[in-house]
Amino acid sequence: MRTPSCGGSQAPKSATTPTPSATSPERLAEASAESSSGPDQVYGNDSRWGLGFALGLPWAEAGSPRVFGMAGAGGSWAGADPERGVAVAITKNVLSMDFETVQRIVGAILAKVDRG
Repeated sequence: MRTPSCGGSQAPKSATTPTPSATSPERLAEASAESSSGPDQVYGNDSRWGLGFALGLPWAEAGSPRVFGMAGAGGSWAGADPERGVAVAITKNVLSMDFETVQRIVGAILAKVDRG
């Protein structure tokens, strides 16, 4: 997977160069496949779950249906998008009960990946 850093992102791999991954394609398919869905029993919002991961981004956005990750207390989030070949983790030093920071940072990273 390609991982952008603060200094920029790695150069894209050519179509013939395999991108190294710590997870097999089969495992990624399992992690991003829906195993349950319905209203969240705590917050009441619609939710979709794979095997141990929430599916989708923590805000309403159409995107890759295979995005998976986990939100944390205080507005943190870590996840991956196998379609885009990117993984992102956001932690904050000022806790809040919203995902505005995650949306801003992850949205910018995904927009950059989409532009190439």
